[in-house]
Amino acid sequence: MRSKSSIRSASLYTGRIVNPRRVRAVVQTALRTALAKRGLTVISLPGDVAFMQASGELDPVVRPSAPILRPADADLRKLAAMIDDAEHVTIFCGDGCRGAHYEVIALAKKLKAPVGYRFRGKQYLEYDNPNAVGMTGLIGWGGAHRAMHEADLLLMLGTDFPFSEFLPDHPVKKVQIDRDATHLGRRTPLDLGLLGNVKDTTAALLGLVAEKTQTEHLDRALGTTREWYDSLDHYVKRGPSLTPIRPASTRERRVSGQLATCAPVRSAASSARLRGRRWRTRHRTQWAHSWRVPGAKRFP
Repeated sequence: MRSKSSIRSASLYTGRIVNPRRVRAVVQTALRTALAKRGLTVISLPGDVAFMQASGELDPVVRPSAPILRPADADLRKLAAMIDDAEHVTIFCGDGCRGAHYEVIALAKKLKAPVGYRFRGKQYLEYDNPNAVGMTGLIGWGGAHRAMHEADLLLMLGTDFPFSEFLPDHPVKKVQIDRDATHLGRRTPLDLGLLGNVKDTTAALLGLVAEKTQTEHLDRALGTTREWYDSLDHYVKRGPSLTPIRPASTRERRVSGQLATCAPVRSAASSARLRGRRWRTRHRTQWAHSWRVPGAKRFP
């Protein structure tokens, strides 16, 4: 199998430099594609061409600033009306919330809404978040699942969560905001789908929604999450008195818990087994300065 054909399906762009005159076009296209689409690009360079003399210089790649992308004012007002009519609101976040930490937290505080997230949203929404209620899905934990199913309105921000069986059905109303229109309604039926960047959309929405005063829904989800934390700490605290440590899941819980308390903030850990990864994900929390996003704006 040729290397170029084997990686073509995994890359956004695969270019091959067949002579020195092709260097500029291939390299510039690869760089622009990687920056614009935030993905992998590949340049194939044959050995004989690599030894040839290239002429000229590469032009600098101009990286455009991110545009403002949010729904129209009429759609935002419609969403605000749905939020105001709902007594209990839950926010569920994914990878699309990158760079929108402070906007999402400000909205959650105003709506007294629990904030759940999938695995790819954990790194952006868990830290400095008093409304965080954990994850849902195959490695989920905390009060996220219950909060999503007990809500009147589920606000799905930047997530293409693939496990539909973990998402609520009727009568929970569902609104999805995503910058990729193909993601809207792909996993579950929606009451409203909006095309937009999470950061820009939530910032615009903050001034349109009324602040809620009832906290029963949030308190219940936070209480469930605290119970999960207590359960997770059971084997960690009792670990030294359990000899031998078994079963295997107990060993993994204890190791994950100890790593979470003693590992440096900027450290990384990996696991070859899904079960070990599950416990590591539940015990290890994200820290603000580990996942700081350049240019993020803090909301009061």
